[in-house]
Amino acid sequence: MQQCALCGYEYDPSQLVCHSSCPLAEKCAVICCPNCGYQVVDEKQSATVQFVEKLWGRWVKRPSTTQSSS
Repeated sequence: MQQCALCGYEYDPSQLVCHSSCPLAEKCAVICCPNCGYQVVDEKQSATVQFVEKLWGRWVKRPSTTQSSS
């Protein structure tokens, strides 16, 4: 279950049907709240989010190369 950040309505994103008139309907990465229509990017399907996370992970996960001298 996911809760809408705008209205607080709880819904199951896997049960939602995308707008059939949208040309990106097959690979749509947007989830719309069925109650108020607020749109949120589905981070699991968004190639842009995955790319940014991959880049961010490279910067954050770098091991420390500094050595302490006694």
